[in-house]
Amino acid sequence: MVESLKAAGDYENAIGILNRLIIDKDPNTPPRQFIFQMYSDAALHSIEKRKIEETKMRLLQCQKCIPTWENHSKCIEEDDVLDFYILHHCEERCPLAEKLVRLLTQSFFVKFNVTLNADDCLPGRTISKYYKETIKRANLILFFYHESPLTSEDNDGILIERIQEELSMGSENNVLNVILGDAEQPWRHPAVVLPNDFATAGEEGKEDAEMHALEGHLILDILRKTYELQASKSFQPESFSFEQNVFE
Repeated sequence: MVESLKAAGDYENAIGILNRLIIDKDPNTPPRQFIFQMYSDAALHSIEKRKIEETKMRLLQCQKCIPTWENHSKCIEEDDVLDFYILHHCEERCPLAEKLVRLLTQSFFVKFNVTLNADDCLPGRTISKYYKETIKRANLILFFYHESPLTSEDNDGILIERIQEELSMGSENNVLNVILGDAEQPWRHPAVVLPNDFATAGEEGKEDAEMHALEGHLILDILRKTYELQASKSFQPESFSFEQNVFE
């Protein structure tokens, strides 16, 4: 029945039935992969239909299905959770990277805790130690690449290159690339591709709906890629139990 409702585009009733199966711990409850796919398809449907409040709920449901957020919420104080650690090495101040930070921290749908490079490193603390500790805290590391040529002549740039290389050679499953324009992707992590109008989206004169759509698509793409990245390694479907706030 759930699949039939989904095929008909009736996500509201399809998810209503699915959530009831989960709450009742019904033995017919589908595996996590099916549940996540249902939530993400519903989120995309809501984004395209410009259903703002519904999109917010669906994206939160997607997030709660992903091991990296579930696991951190169990072992780390909420205030200490770092959702995204964005690393890039172009200029000291990068408007595009800062815009990505603003979009993720001020999104209408889901507000994430985000740090960029060593911007939050306090005086007297070594940069290398800050990077090491922050990488351990982060749910996800995002390597951001855009049209500007990468420069790594300063010490910070060289250090970021070394971090990228180490993470790329290891078995990390919490690293994504974020690509804008024709930027090359030097490391073979899964990639989230930003739309070409990312740089101008949200500027004066642009409709709010345009910015909401950009935010929704970006967050959904990141959640989908993260799920694909981690699902086969981080859990067994039969051992997964939902928190009640999945449905809030």
